[in-house]
Amino acid sequence: MKSNPQLRLSVPLTVGQAPLPTEDLETLLVEKTKGCVDRSEPFFDLSVAQYNALKEYLISWLSQYGYLEDAAGNRLWEDQLDAIFEKSLERRIAKWCETGKSTHYLFLADLKVATGSMVERALHKAYPTPRRGRGDPHYGEGRPFEDMLADKVSQCQQYNQEFFDLSGEEYNALKEHMVLRLDRNNRLEDAAENVIPLDLLEAEFNNVLTYLIQRWCRGKVSPSLDSPYTIELYIYLENKIRAILKKVYGTQDIDIYAPELEEPYYERPAIFDEVSPLELQEGLQQLPDRERRVLELRFGLNNTTPLTLEQIGQELDLSRERIQQIEPKALERLRILLIQGRY
Repeated sequence: MKSNPQLRLSVPLTVGQAPLPTEDLETLLVEKTKGCVDRSEPFFDLSVAQYNALKEYLISWLSQYGYLEDAAGNRLWEDQLDAIFEKSLERRIAKWCETGKSTHYLFLADLKVATGSMVERALHKAYPTPRRGRGDPHYGEGRPFEDMLADKVSQCQQYNQEFFDLSGEEYNALKEHMVLRLDRNNRLEDAAENVIPLDLLEAEFNNVLTYLIQRWCRGKVSPSLDSPYTIELYIYLENKIRAILKKVYGTQDIDIYAPELEEPYYERPAIFDEVSPLELQEGLQQLPDRERRVLELRFGLNNTTPLTLEQIGQELDLSRERIQQIEPKALERLRILLIQGRY
């Protein structure tokens, strides 16, 4: 296996050196990557101030959203965390210089995902406690934002207001959180790796959030979602991004309701392959029996053979038209359940 170059600091450590402002970190990584690609170099160096600023930002972010401890509250030692960050950064820099781009939408997001995953694996290896999962009510970085939005909605409903404001810090943190979640689930690009332009993404985030805040203040909240505010925001953004990719790049997004895919069976929905088999089974078990059975027969789940609408109707003693009505509703319900589990 090809080893990564070792991270080298380009200036000696100086006590009391001022850290680089957080808002400049993304620009720093973009420019450093462009430089090593232009010079055909496999790696780039950082100053101590730049390195420390990155580490401070990443550890603060991981701590804020619960990545630094497991479900039992166990944490890694500081020297372990430092070693993980250094190793993660070395690997990311080598990859950025090789490809000229981040794996995720933003370089900082790329580093967050890589470092967070390494911390989770280290915790799981060090302590005999299970990883955090969908059964843990405190799991996932979405909880602080869900609680924040719930408080805001409660206040605007209490005082009969039509809208509530977010501070600049709250707005930017929520936007970053949503972009990262969408990016992790490969929702910011199409199959040809065309990525939604950043200015359009930011504009749509503002438009969608404004629209949803007005809905929420009027009491229009989906009771079927475990985290109604953040997940509804995620779903609306996902649909908007799909529309923008289609408009900007002509992306031919395969719709699960597309008639040309109707017989003999639809193309397998992509979300089926974005979750583990266990998660898919858990989602199916939460559906009403008839909806679950329709999806199993339609897509050949649980060792069944994919059937046409007519064949499913005969199997369940329903008309073809009724099966055609049940299927899209069941798919959308399952999709929301799987998104909740992934969240």
